[in-house]
Amino acid sequence: MKILVISNLYPPNEIGGYEKLCFDISSKLAESNRVVVLTSDYGGKTKEYPNQKIFRDLRLLTDSKDIYQPFPGSEREVLELKDANKRAFARILKSENPDVVFIWNLFFLDNDLLEEIRNSGCKIVFFISDNWLVSFKKPNFTKIYMAGALDCHKISFNKILRKFADAIQRQGEEEIFLRESHAIFASNYMKELYRLAGMTFGNEVIIHNGVSFKNYTNKPFVNRERNVSDGKIALLYAGRLVHLKGVHIMLKAIRKLIRKYRIKNFTLTIIGDKIDKSYNEYLDSLVYSYNLKNYISWKEFVPENKLFEEFQKYDIYIFPSLYEPFSLTLIHALASGIPTVASNAGGNPEIVSNFKTGLTYDKCDANELARCLIKMIRDDRLRKTISDKAKRIAEGFSLNEMGKKIEAYLIEVANNNGHS
Repeated sequence: MKILVISNLYPPNEIGGYEKLCFDISSKLAESNRVVVLTSDYGGKTKEYPNQKIFRDLRLLTDSKDIYQPFPGSEREVLELKDANKRAFARILKSENPDVVFIWNLFFLDNDLLEEIRNSGCKIVFFISDNWLVSFKKPNFTKIYMAGALDCHKISFNKILRKFADAIQRQGEEEIFLRESHAIFASNYMKELYRLAGMTFGNEVIIHNGVSFKNYTNKPFVNRERNVSDGKIALLYAGRLVHLKGVHIMLKAIRKLIRKYRIKNFTLTIIGDKIDKSYNEYLDSLVYSYNLKNYISWKEFVPENKLFEEFQKYDIYIFPSLYEPFSLTLIHALASGIPTVASNAGGNPEIVSNFKTGLTYDKCDANELARCLIKMIRDDRLRKTISDKAKRIAEGFSLNEMGKKIEAYLIEVANNNGHS
């Protein structure tokens, strides 16, 4: 089987976890299939990988120095770029003649390329791990949804969204396109989000994201009945430093540890990038106003192959996301055995089961987060029990298992002469 994988970014050019996951799954598929990758030239780095034919011919509609800023060219230049992307796809399609087109993420591209793919007549499978496609097709819905997710409003946004989705004037061609396409959702949560938006596919399956455990073999786990050091309790956050990750909620909970519960023998290490300057300035202001400077240290990004060793250095991992499709880092945390407190946002409850593989709390409730931390800090047996169960459950989220399921699904689609 020949698979054409399309992704806006592909290693060695990457800004987040999904590009790495796309590479990992493509590498798994390439072990027994012919894999062609069509991606962008953004980042300027090139590298060849075994059994993969890579075309870096797409151009993203972004600023070359800041991917989150729009393309600075004229309207004519934008149109030329879009046309070039369509021609690149048509050229690769003609030369490679794939059995199936596997679309990962087209953020920073646009509907024109998606329309070109739709009109090609190819068998199409979408991998849906975030809201990129619903953002393309239902931008107003996405705006309302994300406002509710990130602003912690207490009204029922699901009711508003259902009414909004029902009121959308659907285009016949678009609905036919979805009915004739296939989708792999990375979580039940993400499937529900698309359903709320009124977007359903002809055939849909859920295949949870997976991670590689090759760096975990024969490495010692710390004893979670004791603190990692005889001194202070070591708390950890590791992830992007952006609003949707909820780090500001975590800082509010940390203040309550000190003021309400009189816990002062702890440190909080925050690992993450500082690309979002305005949000990081906000975090700095909270640290100052809450008088947390002596409790918090900042650390730069830790690569995936070092996560196991990093998690062994800390007592409790905090995962305070406000919006989270399905986190790879959270799986790594459970597999590493670190007792975890996670918000109930998005796909988190599909990974962390309350009082079994971690503790969960309402994503907007700093008081509840503080109570979970106190419970985890004071109950040695709970930490040990949660750690042991978490390590076992994490084995079900392996990259190998994910790769096998995706390959089987793609083969089924490729061999099906009709549409589901």
